[in-house]
Amino acid sequence: MKKSKIFVLVKNFGGVNYDPELCPSFGEARKRFRQYTGFGYNDKYCDPESDRYEEKFSETRIYELELPPYLSVLPGRGRGRSRRLKDSGFDGFEYKGYKVKTKLVVEGHSKYKPLKLGSSHEVYGAFRSLSDSDRERFYAVLLDMKNGVIGVDMVSQGSANTSVVMPMEAFKPALLASAPSVLFVHSHPSGDPDPSMADMEITRQLVQVGEMLGVKVLDHVIIGREKFYSFADKGNL
Repeated sequence: MKKSKIFVLVKNFGGVNYDPELCPSFGEARKRFRQYTGFGYNDKYCDPESDRYEEKFSETRIYELELPPYLSVLPGRGRGRSRRLKDSGFDGFEYKGYKVKTKLVVEGHSKYKPLKLGSSHEVYGAFRSLSDSDRERFYAVLLDMKNGVIGVDMVSQGSANTSVVMPMEAFKPALLASAPSVLFVHSHPSGDPDPSMADMEITRQLVQVGEMLGVKVLDHVIIGREKFYSFADKGNL
């Protein structure tokens, strides 16, 4: 099957602003090029005799791209033209298929008094019951500007001595809720809250990722049976 192509007119004004336009044919791209610049288009170079063009529109060009196999043929005239693009949700200009939307829904605000966690002792008091579990569980606690709890999300659940935590998954609930800060809590079913080397490493990664995303990591608290370990209190953040 002959591969389909699409043409992209990249409009540039004064070497600053780039604005791409998708065109179903080279002829259409040339037409829009003339409308934008006032010049004709040469497929090797744009009006080389015109210094005015280079000064004003510099790198405005038409680029020819091949569509991937799942967008094999642009809809158009002619016998035997494939219509798979229509089925795929792409009309040659815009993807119109399945989309995913997310939104924050506040539930129970009038019924429950928001929990505030201002210290590691308060975190331990709120999550102490995790020590009763026979599995290691890792939670992200989403906080507002005043350390009020927006939500609590279980990031992972592991075995008796380990749980796999991916930073991308750990920060997903904070980003969806627009939480400015977050603290992490996980349990040690052994009852001993002292951090392992893996705990130290994942905490370091979470702090680094939080800095890049603009979400402050306030603490990482490990829950034991009779005591807890706070990375913030120990100065290990």
